[in-house]
This record gives sequence, C-alpha cells and structure tokens, in this order.
Amino acid sequence: MKRFRGIVMAAALGGMMLAAAPAGAKGPCAGDIDRLCRDAKGKKGDVTRCLKAHESELSGECKQRFTGRHERREKARSACKEDVSRFCKGVQKGTGGMKDCLERHQSELSGECRSQLTTLERHR
Repeated sequence: MKRFRGIVMAAALGGMMLAAAPAGAKGPCAGDIDRLCRDAKGKKGDVTRCLKAHESELSGECKQRFTGRHERREKARSACKEDVSRFCKGVQKGTGGMKDCLERHQSELSGECRSQLTTLERHR
C-alpha cells in the first residue's frame, strides 16, 4: 500500500506535477524555471504550465526531462481514464481526492493503469 501511495502521488492524474524543481531548487529545469517561470508560484501545476508555454525556449536537458515526463503522464492519464471514470467519478481533481480514490481501489485498477503508474514512479 505504501509503494502504491507513492505511485499515485507521483501520478496524481488530475494534476500531476512535473518533477521539475520549483524556483530556487536544484534539478535540470531549475535555471529555466528561474529564467522563464519565476512568477509561477501559485497553484500546483503553475510551473508545469509555464514550462509548457515556453517549451521551445527550454535548455536541452530540461526539455528532454519535460517532454519525457509529459509523455509518460499522458500515457498514464489515457491508461487510467476508464478506472478514474469507474471508481472516481465526481472526484475533484487537484485536491488530493483522486489520489485517495485510486488508493482505495488499487486492487481493482486495470493492469495497464497500474503499469503506467509504476512507470511514472520509476522515472520520478
């Protein structure tokens, strides 16, 4: 259960955070965040949206990390769409409720959904 909680937290299907560091932190996107997204400190996901908007301006390493994570996140969303619809209908995304819902139903999730969530965790 503890490992699955980490996987779901990494995925957070409704608003998965890019593993890019917030302004001032370390990581391949830290310089790009400081340069391009300094003011994106509001809601969870603001930095991700900012990086997406400036994707063509990102450094090579950050762009590679961002693109790879974005693709894995989209695969997980697609793979888990039916599970979310089946088990978590009406759960407001971005509040932690989705994580809780998926944890409650972990044994019932499709194999593809579990697989994609595990992939996200491995690349976290």
